[in-house]
This record gives sequence, structure tokens and C-alpha cells, in this order.
Amino acid sequence: MESVIKETLEIAERRFKAFGFSEEQCERLLLSGKDNIERELQRLRKILTNKHRDINKCQNTLHALKGLFSNLGNHRLAEALLALEGHRNCDAIRKALRNILYLQDI
Repeated sequence: MESVIKETLEIAERRFKAFGFSEEQCERLLLSGKDNIERELQRLRKILTNKHRDINKCQNTLHALKGLFSNLGNHRLAEALLALEGHRNCDAIRKALRNILYLQDI
């Protein structure tokens, strides 16, 4: 999972600098992006490890993560999560996320 966050932040930093953001602005945006990704990943872990999984909460969290990855420029991950939207089987989603986000603890 850390590699996914690192990859995303590296992409985002290149994009932010290309857009002309100052170093200070980049740092704030990257910190905010990292915090948001970590929060949503924690939320997803909690949903998927709960005995009574809520597929709607799972889908909402996947959607939020997809948006974060897309906004930060990691379109590979955003597209992979987009492919999971609409799935109604938590076990299939868990299996896919282990490969996409390297989340072995779900």
C-alpha cells in the first residue's frame, strides 16, 4: 500500500510543479492528498474486514478513492477502481483490491 501512495504522490508532485505551484503549495497539496488517501484506505479496510459488510459504504469509499487518485494524476489506479464500481460482491472487491492497491490485510 505504501508503494501506491508513494507512486501517486510522485505523479501528483510532477503535475503540481508543471502547473506552476510553488514548493510550499505542492507540499500542502501532497500532505492533504496523502492524508485523504490514508483516511479512505482505512475506511475501506474497516468496511471490508467487518463481519457485516455494507456494499454501499464500500462503493462510496471506492468512488472517493477513485476521485482522489484521479485528481492526483494516478489514472492507472483510478481506472482500476472505476472497474470495481458497481460490483455487488465484497469478496470479489477484496480480492481485486489486494492486487490493485496491495492491501493484503483485508
